[in-house]
Amino acid sequence: MAGADGATLHVVDLDRDSIDDLIPLGLALHHFGDAMLELRGPTAELHHALTVLTRQLRRALDDHHGLDDLDHLRDVGDSTHHAVDAPGGDGAGDDRGALDVVRSLVTDPARIATADGVVAAEFCGEAWDDIARQAEDRAVAAIEGAGTYGTTPILRLAATRAAQTRLPWWGTPEWAALVEQAVAQQSVPEELRVTLLRAPEHVGIDLLARVLHGNERQPV
Repeated sequence: MAGADGATLHVVDLDRDSIDDLIPLGLALHHFGDAMLELRGPTAELHHALTVLTRQLRRALDDHHGLDDLDHLRDVGDSTHHAVDAPGGDGAGDDRGALDVVRSLVTDPARIATADGVVAAEFCGEAWDDIARQAEDRAVAAIEGAGTYGTTPILRLAATRAAQTRLPWWGTPEWAALVEQAVAQQSVPEELRVTLLRAPEHVGIDLLARVLHGNERQPV
């Protein structure tokens, strides 16, 4: 299957729980992470920002019914896991309103992009216009695709993108394995294990870097 950017993806079999967890990450990668990886590479700062966006997209997908503004999404969000009301057959999830909310969120320059309050436009710097333009193009392609195929296949495609990522983003088994390894090697304190697994946006960049790279702060 070809994505909106022309990349070929192999659709993988995912259970319902996996789809629920991976859809927000796949959307965050497609609309923001891809462009930022090209610009800066896989740094701890990007891991942090992508986690924040994944959390916001998860909340947006939960809350999109009746959503008429983004004011309450312009924050990092709480640390509570919300299960995404993802497609599960019988037409569930075929409301394109969810994709409209995604479009608004990923193109909002005032979206809070980091836990310390840096907005998306500031985080991206001079690259924001290009990143927002790509996010807009991809979001529009997804909405148009949903008009043809329904929202369910579009969200499943997002989950597939996340399942096939080669980097240890929050929400992947690779991230959980890195956290467990860092705790076992005493690179990070045991008492932060749960936070790192459930809400790594609430720990410092230096600690994230230790999980990702050991004791040296350097790109993956």
